[in-house]
Amino acid sequence: MVDAARALPRLPRLSEALQHGLLGPDKVLELARYATPATEQDLIGWARRVSVTTVRRRGELQERAAREQAERLQRERSCTFYLSDGGRRFHLEAELPAAEGARIAAAIEQVASAIPVMPGEEDARYAAARRADALVALCTYGAGREGEDPATTPPLPRVRATVVLHARVGMEEHPAELEQGGLVHPASAERLACTGVLEHLAESRTGRILARVAERRTPPAWMVRQVRYRDGGCTFPGCGTRAYTEAHHIRFHRFGGKMTMENLTLLCSFHHRLVHEHGWRIRREPAGELSWYRPDGRRHHPGPVLRGADVDGMRQLEVFGPFEQEQARDGPDP
Repeated sequence: MVDAARALPRLPRLSEALQHGLLGPDKVLELARYATPATEQDLIGWARRVSVTTVRRRGELQERAAREQAERLQRERSCTFYLSDGGRRFHLEAELPAAEGARIAAAIEQVASAIPVMPGEEDARYAAARRADALVALCTYGAGREGEDPATTPPLPRVRATVVLHARVGMEEHPAELEQGGLVHPASAERLACTGVLEHLAESRTGRILARVAERRTPPAWMVRQVRYRDGGCTFPGCGTRAYTEAHHIRFHRFGGKMTMENLTLLCSFHHRLVHEHGWRIRREPAGELSWYRPDGRRHHPGPVLRGADVDGMRQLEVFGPFEQEQARDGPDP
């Protein structure tokens, strides 16, 4: 009844009916449980013709219907995903009660407003793409709060991909197969392996494993801490974010890159993708500073980026042969 009494200030016609004696206090309090400014006038006329018990019963029925609807929405919650386009495209669909949906939408929008803007994606046309990036970041890193100690945060979810050796060495258009299903470009698989464990398996033509060698790509925890301390955040010019960061090998391992402090730099997952999938290159200069090079070989300087330049969401992945790739990963000769 306290809640009903508190509702009276937003129900002016019901308050007037009480003041003028059209309805008694009992009926007014019962009506206040479920009346709205749009329905109160009709309810007043109806309540004058029926008993207090009938007014109360109507409220109980409406509350029960509301509870049943909420329970039905909760029972029917769902989240499904599937692959299309020959396993290259991932679809995610969810149906939730509005309260839970609002939490998800708020979390995605919050992250989308904080993640780095990719070159060429500065205007509002890419809002949906940024929300997609935010969803991936949330699922991969959680909230990604700035200043979080990586040693105390839960481990990142692992993705297993299988790449045919000739495709990895030659960077041919032979996709990697994900354990969960789906196909990714070898360059994307290489990005996953940049901070993962690589297993080399030699198989016979019948599929029998002849040899196995495991090779850890993830730097040890102490080295990651030092890289974070040294770099402070993502080293892409103008970024600097400390959230969603990964230790990247400047010179790729397959081109002789070592797991050393000089060969590691901190990148957020978004700019990490620029290097592996979109043809950007990094070079550490003799004095220790980093130089970034665009896909066309021009050195990147921090500052405003022309809209639509360089990186496009629909841009074809650039594929290099072993020699060209080795040169590109170190940057062009001075």
